Amino acid sequence: MKNVSIIIPRGQFSMVNLEGTHHMFSWVNGFLQSNGEKPLFKIQMVGLDMEATQQQGLYTVKPQVLLDQVENQDLIVLPAIHGKFDSIFTQNRELLTWLKEQYKKGSEIVSMCVGTFVLAESGILDGKTCSTHWQYANEFRKRYPKAVLMDDKIITDDQGIYTSGGAYSFTNLLIYLIEKFAGREIALIASKGFMVDINKESQS
Repeated sequence: MKNVSIIIPRGQFSMVNLEGTHHMFSWVNGFLQSNGEKPLFKIQMVGLDMEATQQQGLYTVKPQVLLDQVENQDLIVLPAIHGKFDSIFTQNRELLTWLKEQYKKGSEIVSMCVGTFVLAESGILDGKTCSTHWQYANEFRKRYPKAVLMDDKIITDDQGIYTSGGAYSFTNLLIYLIEKFAGREIALIASKGFMVDINKESQS
C-alpha cells in the first residue's frame, strides 16, 4: 500500500486539486475492493495548521494530521497555491524545508499547476524537467534557470517528481499516476469514468 499525503498549505490554494486527488485515488481503492483486492492507497490530508480557511471563509479545510506528525510517505501531493509567490514562500517556509527533507528520504512528490514554484524554490527541481501553468512560464524561467521547464508538456515525470500544467490538467497527471501504480486496465476504466483523456500529455 502506498502512503499518500495530500498537503493543505497556508494561503489560498486549489480546493479542486485537493478534492480531485482524494476522489480519484479513493475511486481506485473502491474499485480494487469491489473486485476482492486490497486498496492501493492510504490517503491522508496533511496540514501546517489545524484548519485552513478558503474563499473568504466560505470553506474550511481540516487536516487529519499535521506536517510534523507525518513519517514514511511514498507520495506527497502539493496543490496549486495562489497569490504573490514571495508571500507564499514566506508563509510556507516550513513546508519548503519539509518537502526537501522528504524527497531526500525517498518520497516522491506530485506538484500541480503553479505549485511547481514551491518545489523550485526548495531547490528540488534543479536539473529536472517540470511543467507549470503557461501564463507563468516566463516568470518561472527567470526565477529558476536551473529547472528545465517543458512548455509543450502538461505532465512531466523526472526522478520521482511529477508535475502538471495549468488548471484541470492535474486530472491528466492523476490518470498517469493511476496507470503507473495501479496498471493500464484500471487507468483506462478511471479515465472513462472521470472523462479524462488517458493519452493527453502535451499541449497539442
